[in-house]
Amino acid sequence: MECLRISISKKALYRLNAQSAWYRENCGSTFAKTMLENFEKTLEILRTMPTTGKKHHATDKHQYYAIMAHKKCMVIYRYSQTTLFVADILFTDTIF
Repeated sequence: MECLRISISKKALYRLNAQSAWYRENCGSTFAKTMLENFEKTLEILRTMPTTGKKHHATDKHQYYAIMAHKKCMVIYRYSQTTLFVADILFTDTIF
C-alpha cells in the first residue's frame, strides 16, 4: 500500500493543541514534547499500515479504528485508498 495522505479533523486538531498546552503547563514541556512526537510517529506508521489499529466502531458509511499513540493519547481514525482521516483524539487526562 502506498503512503496515505493525512487529514486531521478540526475537532481532533483542537483537542491535540489544547491538550498539549495543558500537558506543557501541568506535566512539563518534556512530557508534552514526547506525547506530540509519539503522535507524529503513530501517524507515520498508519500512513503505510492503516490496519495496525483495532476496530473501534462502525457507522453506515465507515469503519473506525483506534490506536494508542501515547500512554495517555488514543487516535480514532478511518482510512480510504488515498487518505488517513483522524476523526478524534482521546486523552486519559483530559481538560474537556
